[in-house]
Amino acid sequence: FSTIFLISTEVRGNDLAVTYLVFNNFKDANLENANFKNADLRYANFYSANLTNVDLSGADLRKAYFVDADLSYANLEGANLEGAILDNAILTGANLNCENHSICLND
Repeated sequence: FSTIFLISTEVRGNDLAVTYLVFNNFKDANLENANFKNADLRYANFYSANLTNVDLSGADLRKAYFVDADLSYANLEGANLEGAILDNAILTGANLNCENHSICLND
């Protein structure tokens, strides 16, 4: 499920400018073979999720939480993992041609 956090509002002329953050919670979810190609999943919680064979290529995964997640054979090609937490994540056979994290082959 997703939760929206309102950060700020500001009136600009006749417009209302809203700054918000979407938080996706996939804790313990079975997402095997899911397609998240080019998705914006900043701050997403994938704690203990099954992400086997998932396509995360090109996804924005900044500050995502993958603790104890199974990323076996996941495609992380071009994904931005800046600040992502992958403690105890299973990465067997994963495509690690990602960016901005110590697990990434491109760094």
